[in-house]
Amino acid sequence: MSRYVLLFALLVLLPTGCATLFGTRSVPVSFNSNPQGADVVIGGNSLGTTPVTVNLSNHVGHTVVLRLEGYQDFTCTLETSVGAKWVILDILAGGLVPIIVDAATGQWKELQTDVCNATLSVP
Repeated sequence: MSRYVLLFALLVLLPTGCATLFGTRSVPVSFNSNPQGADVVIGGNSLGTTPVTVNLSNHVGHTVVLRLEGYQDFTCTLETSVGAKWVILDILAGGLVPIIVDAATGQWKELQTDVCNATLSVP
């Protein structure tokens, strides 16, 4: 019976990559502004007012706008990059299949920063 469990586990885990299995899907990102109280907006949706920490997808970039009446909007661009640790782990864990899975699904990507600080200016 234990051989079947081991075989099943191998069949499930082999076709996946390390980043797919162990990477985080979302990360907390902190938004701060001077003065405080700016709306944090992504895609037209308000996520709260500064200071605030929100969970965002770790695998795609985000364009965030901080808005406060009487001040110019501040745009914060959160970009992703390939996490080298995932590439190395995929190579060590099994080679080609994990590399293909993680590359195709974008699981290698990680946000480059977890904070956005803005000093809002008067127009």
